[in-house]
Amino acid sequence: MPGLEDFMQPSSYEHLATAASRGPVVVLISHRHACFAHVLREIDGQPCGLQIFLSGITDFYLKKICAELRVINDKTRRGVDDEDDENLKGPEIGTNAATKEGQPDTDRAGRPTGTKKPDPSKLFKILWDRVVQPIFDNLGLQPKSGRDRPRLWWCPTGAFTFLPIHAAGIYTEGGQCCSDYVVSSYTPTLGTLLKARESLAPISRKDTKMLSAAVPRPYSGDPLPGTIAELQKISEVVSAENRLPLSPADDAMLGSGAGATVQSILERLPEATILHLACHGKQDPNSPLNSGFIMRDNMLSISKLMPLPLSNAFLAFLSACETAKGDEEQSDQIIHLAAAMLFVGFKSVIGTMWLMNDADGAKVAQTVYQQLFAAEVPYLDPDTVAYALDDAVRRMRREGIQASRWAPFIHLGI
Repeated sequence: MPGLEDFMQPSSYEHLATAASRGPVVVLISHRHACFAHVLREIDGQPCGLQIFLSGITDFYLKKICAELRVINDKTRRGVDDEDDENLKGPEIGTNAATKEGQPDTDRAGRPTGTKKPDPSKLFKILWDRVVQPIFDNLGLQPKSGRDRPRLWWCPTGAFTFLPIHAAGIYTEGGQCCSDYVVSSYTPTLGTLLKARESLAPISRKDTKMLSAAVPRPYSGDPLPGTIAELQKISEVVSAENRLPLSPADDAMLGSGAGATVQSILERLPEATILHLACHGKQDPNSPLNSGFIMRDNMLSISKLMPLPLSNAFLAFLSACETAKGDEEQSDQIIHLAAAMLFVGFKSVIGTMWLMNDADGAKVAQTVYQQLFAAEVPYLDPDTVAYALDDAVRRMRREGIQASRWAPFIHLGI
């Protein structure tokens, strides 16, 4: 039948290779004996593949890195210093250096996260030496700055799914990192990236509508007082004409007892170009469609979002913990909230790979929206989201904020 020649067939390599039309796409493949990177890129307008053997690293070794990163994240969650908890010893990959700041911080749930932070910098160096630098050397990439850096998409599989490839680098004086060469984005599959690009229509800045919702008092979980300040920061950057109003009971800026409900989101979301959620996220690995966001009254699940007509959906900023954290038991299934938002129709998503600090959501959001809504830009530029997020993260690094706070933020999609 015309138009259905490829029904129930896998996409051809030639079609998938067009995902590299805006920049290289690196598919990371892990195996128990060896790891590879299959790079898709364009040369003289023609898609070209390059396979790179990643020496000195295997699936087993990647899982050891994942295990140590889990230890670091668990310490951060519980506010435990490196030297304070002998019960959380991970694989002996390297010693975690700790940094000290004046006052304790809190995570998105308001829990203290200690003063000496477990530092994943040793793990980032391993990823740089054995994964990222060999790829960049093969591509002939050189350090650049600002918008001169090309965009690059990571498509991780297996154990790579749980690793912050974008954060790979040597964070000592004179060291280099991934962000010095490229601006990183992720995609769960090549087909998802292609579909998002094909369905994108130009969006004028004046017609952009943002639905920003916070849940300082969720029906389940700890209070999130920092989400109110986050909405206030956004309101300073995004004009009232570009924001969709919520009822007084649902608008967290109108009272500490207020907060978005499931129904308020479902009613306004079809009108929205941008969705900003500051709340708790919950992942259900056994039933991914029941994963979702904890509102004031109930769970805003993926299954409730899927039937909505989201033809205007452009960006989802998921300011919540672990919205881009995969399921270790199903590493190739890309089961996390950020990927699900791409599947329901958003073209671009900002999420977090692990816990986020309660104060950081406002900082990152302010930078992203300042650049996205720049007065001289008549249309929303999809590239701006990735570059702006990178700018926000680099600013946190310059301010001396520890890696466990800036590394979780990632961009997915176009």
